[in-house]
Amino acid sequence: MSTSPMQAEVLVSGAGPVGLFFAYQMAEYGHSVIIIDKKSGPTAESRAFFVTSRTLELLDHHGLAQQLLKEANIMRGTQLFVEGSLAGRATPDDTIETLFPQITIVPQSKTETAFVNALANTNTDILWNTELISYQQNEEGVVATVLSKDRQEKKIEAKYIIGADGCHSVVRKRGKGWTYEGVVIENKFALADVTLSGSGVDMLANHVNGFFHPDGLTLVVPIPNPEDKALFRVIGSMGQPSTTTHTDSSVTHGIASQAQSNTLIELETIQKIIDERMKPLQITAADPIWMTYFRVNERKANGFRRTRAFVMGDAAHCHSPAGGQGMNLGLQDG
Repeated sequence: MSTSPMQAEVLVSGAGPVGLFFAYQMAEYGHSVIIIDKKSGPTAESRAFFVTSRTLELLDHHGLAQQLLKEANIMRGTQLFVEGSLAGRATPDDTIETLFPQITIVPQSKTETAFVNALANTNTDILWNTELISYQQNEEGVVATVLSKDRQEKKIEAKYIIGADGCHSVVRKRGKGWTYEGVVIENKFALADVTLSGSGVDMLANHVNGFFHPDGLTLVVPIPNPEDKALFRVIGSMGQPSTTTHTDSSVTHGIASQAQSNTLIELETIQKIIDERMKPLQITAADPIWMTYFRVNERKANGFRRTRAFVMGDAAHCHSPAGGQGMNLGLQDG
């Protein structure tokens, strides 16, 4: 016996921060929303963790800013080091006309959880372990085919479909006439959330720290954690950057999977970066929570809309994480 399709006014593919925040706005306006994501729930990783003042202003309009600030580290500013020695500091300017004149660090896991909790009392269904396969548009709306948690194909009918499903967006790829052209940055970045100890760690607390070195820039940023450990995100550029123009669909932007890398990063690699680029500071990395490689593409779609289909966030544009603009621009897209 056939099952009737699920129905909603808006179908959102992607339950990351961008898709969840957009869905919350639709729910505020009284629209019914279905969100699908092949994940089993909100991410457990820190991922995109820099929240700009403008984003906090937007969230504050919807009563969500305080939920993130409860989980945040507020940075006192940035510090720049050359050959391990402090070369300069920059602090937030409290004369800027914003309620949030600070550098705010919130793990993406906390951001997604806050948005999911906010959606709990709205006319929104979140279908985890559910993957968009394809969709068709007609004059009345969109009919999407999804692969459900039980690995069965099912239909969802909506008036509009939103692609907040990242740089490998199925909404964009299955839409007509969308391209995603740009360049590939050939070198990769090492990324790790680790506990740091040793002489000099105290001076890294409460600041975004940049270490300049001939082998590449390294960033060290404190991350909020419930165990009150000296947990930091360490990001190191691996080699000198070069670019290759790509106009095809072979997008390599984002966190490396095992399929993309024969050898995923090890703690010894992170320690070597610290030893070589942060000396004479004597700092040891331990207890890794998450380690990976990250690759950067600079691409953009040729438009945000195709009739009843929309893309936003990384599905519409991807770029260097420098300045932490990826998630923040996506939220503003929404």
